[in-house]
Amino acid sequence: MTHTPGKRTRSRFSGLLARLALLAASLVACFLFLEIVFRVIVPSNPPGTTYGKAVAKSTFGFRDRELEVPKPEGTYRIVMLGDSFAWGVGLDVEQALPEVLETMLAASVTSGTIEVVNAAEPGFNTVEELNLLSERRAALEPDMVLLIYNLNDIEYLPELSERTYENEPTPVVELDPGEDVTKYSRNAGFRGFVLALERHSMLVRFMVPRMGALLRRLGLIESVEFSWVEKIYQGFSDDNPGWLESKRALAEIAGLCRESGCRFVVAVYPLFADLESYKGRGAHQKVLEFCREQGIEAVDLLPIFENTRTRSHWINFMDSHPNAAAHRAVAERLLPVVRERLPDRYSAP
Repeated sequence: MTHTPGKRTRSRFSGLLARLALLAASLVACFLFLEIVFRVIVPSNPPGTTYGKAVAKSTFGFRDRELEVPKPEGTYRIVMLGDSFAWGVGLDVEQALPEVLETMLAASVTSGTIEVVNAAEPGFNTVEELNLLSERRAALEPDMVLLIYNLNDIEYLPELSERTYENEPTPVVELDPGEDVTKYSRNAGFRGFVLALERHSMLVRFMVPRMGALLRRLGLIESVEFSWVEKIYQGFSDDNPGWLESKRALAEIAGLCRESGCRFVVAVYPLFADLESYKGRGAHQKVLEFCREQGIEAVDLLPIFENTRTRSHWINFMDSHPNAAAHRAVAERLLPVVRERLPDRYSAP
């Protein structure tokens, strides 16, 4: 029996379709398997906790003990503003920067009481930190305001702005657990499709920034749309409303502190990405130069971490928030900065 050419062609085509279907099924099965693995091994973050660590808040809404109001006689109160890097994601409150710095200060003076108030809030930008201080300054009676500046503080929230801008804000992408990533990036085209996958897949969320960085290093893509780090760095330009609003807020916080007679210190935190070959120095310099222009005392935290292994500072393999060792390292760097600015009555041993 002979086969006609048409039958042979259909047979080959059917075989090709079968192999493609098998390949597609294998890829889907592999993806689902890896997704399940990621969902099993990724640390859980139950509501009301930070990766299982209890989160209790004071009547001020701070992750801190109850504060005495009015401030007790002889107490020097430092109010620490910031976002999740200061707040202490994934840590017990005693491991977070404000509590660690307070403990170090208590051991370094022989008289007086020094409080470091954890007034940080995850997700806050500089404008929100300004608003919090404006609302709570009279009750808190700070002697010093210590603002932990994260480079993603240039996120632009038009509802908090005192003016409108013609320029479109540079999107700031954050992929912290539970966040709506569409809030920080353009939701269109292929990137919009990938964003939808990121919202539902831990595996995709893990892979996207890493694949984007690899493809840029290989010269295969130029866009920074798939890199939250590059997006933040490029946002420190005077045509970006987010940076303009951040500068306005820093200047206004400085003005509030001058009115109250309290010190204002800004500490600029690096992003925990590619510390081995850090590309964010320009962003740090922008913040530090603006602080100098405004007469704001500022310290750069980058030298603590630059040229170290990036992931050694992460709270876990999926989350680049600083771990307990990183919080302690920052506290050790800030300890002499704060001590040098304490009144003489808080003498060192």
